[in-house]
Amino acid sequence: PMQHFAQNKALMAMKESKKVIKMYNRVAKALVEFETLWHQAWLKGIEQQRSGLSAPLLVRHPDSGQLLVNLDKELMQLIREAKYLQLIGVHVPEAARTLLLQEEKFNYYFSQLSFAVHEYEGVMSRVQPVFKPLLKPHLEDMEKKVAPGMFILTWASMNIDGYLHRFKQGLARLEELVRKVMDIVDNRVEANLQAIQHTLLVELPADRSFTYEEFIAAQDKFQKAQAQQLAVRNEEVACAIADVISLVEVRSVAQCSSSSNSAVS
Repeated sequence: PMQHFAQNKALMAMKESKKVIKMYNRVAKALVEFETLWHQAWLKGIEQQRSGLSAPLLVRHPDSGQLLVNLDKELMQLIREAKYLQLIGVHVPEAARTLLLQEEKFNYYFSQLSFAVHEYEGVMSRVQPVFKPLLKPHLEDMEKKVAPGMFILTWASMNIDGYLHRFKQGLARLEELVRKVMDIVDNRVEANLQAIQHTLLVELPADRSFTYEEFIAAQDKFQKAQAQQLAVRNEEVACAIADVISLVEVRSVAQCSSSSNSAVS
């Protein structure tokens, strides 16, 4: 705009024009100096922000123990700034341009890891504390699949895809096992225990009266029938528990076999 003003001789001949030009030059100089200083500081900070590449993929919250995706926000901020600086023609060094080329990869891995962690936390929340000792081998196996993302792999690693595959594969097996175990517990154990809890052992009809002998005979007959039902429900609970143990043991054997084959291959 100032160039257009400079071409207007009548406007530039006005008494106030020199004052405005001086003010404009002073502001423009301050803005250029600020831009230069900011750009230099940004260039110096690139290596520090690039250190986010060496951060592990996953961490656990120090208080809750919740699994979290550990993508450095400053690293992604650096990528966004490099993108917009390039658009306005500001020099962007090779290190920042290299990161910019990986923006899509970082966003993809962040999305995939976030989904996997969300599913993992959902599965773990369904495992009741009383069943954790029973499922201990399977939970430990899942932890082994998670561990590389916490202690070995970083955002600069080349084998994140393989890690994601193993993570999701292990999580799918664990989710299926937990779903089947909890289905047995809810529908065959808890349902029968609730029925046992509410089973009456004495029948007191409100619409008739009894002699002592009739009452004893009626209760004896009623209790024998209830005892048979209780025996059936107890047997159902025992069979359900046996099925849970069998299911967990079979999965453990299959899991060990799979791990051995993976080690051989």
